[in-house]
Amino acid sequence: MTSGLANALQSLGGVVIERGDRERAVALFEESRQLNRERGDRHGISWSLRRLGIVAASQGQLDRASALLRASLGLLWELRDKTCTTWCLSLLASVCADRSLNDRAVRLLGAAQALRNTIGVSLSSLSPRERLDHDRRISSLRTTLGEDAFARPWAKGQTMAMEQAVAYALDEPASA
Repeated sequence: MTSGLANALQSLGGVVIERGDRERAVALFEESRQLNRERGDRHGISWSLRRLGIVAASQGQLDRASALLRASLGLLWELRDKTCTTWCLSLLASVCADRSLNDRAVRLLGAAQALRNTIGVSLSSLSPRERLDHDRRISSLRTTLGEDAFARPWAKGQTMAMEQAVAYALDEPASA
């Protein structure tokens, strides 16, 4: 029963945030996280942390977003959830870009893409809005850095093993 309620709160939070009520969404995600903690559901906790990180980033709370997303990534890595790990790497890349850590952002995006290719996950599993955000982020970074400067960290990210990419993402970067 608690599992169903925690999942329902996550879903409701997703609907509420789409309607623009971030404060209510945060409350729902926090409630879901608490229920998942009580049950010891680490995957559910990671999901809540990821959603809270997305909201924090959308509110410009980049340090909080980074901390929440790194906590989510750490749990996902412990659980060996490769698919969600790749999405979390991409979300952390977005926060890095928002913090003007562009090379780091591109390296994380390159690593996430290489890992998705390795495990056979495509971007089509993203919602249309998430896919558009992802594509815009890459286009913006290419424009900001220029094609040559974009290609170097992208190539470095593409050669990272999953363990390396996760360790790199979990290492808190200095501000730009």
